[in-house]
Amino acid sequence: MNEEGQTLLHMCAFANKATVFTAVMARAKNEMFQYDIADWVNRKTAKDEFTALHYASFKGNLHILKGLMENGADMYAVNLYGLNVLHLAAQGDQPLSLYYFKS
Repeated sequence: MNEEGQTLLHMCAFANKATVFTAVMARAKNEMFQYDIADWVNRKTAKDEFTALHYASFKGNLHILKGLMENGADMYAVNLYGLNVLHLAAQGDQPLSLYYFKS
């Protein structure tokens, strides 16, 4: 975790690095219990309380969105400003994210 409270998942989602995300999740599954992974997936940043799912939704990366959801991501989580994944998908002009969460 960095000084802003971002985990590797936050960084992968924000940088849109799907292959790195896949490797990080595979390693985590080998070394963590399932409930620890869900806690890690849903960890919020220190300042604005963004989750990795917020970042993935804003970037429109379906691979990362699905991976986070499969590992217990909370699609109803809101950040400090009350924004959820749909708000961030709209802000990022990401119709794929909007469609994924709507369906």
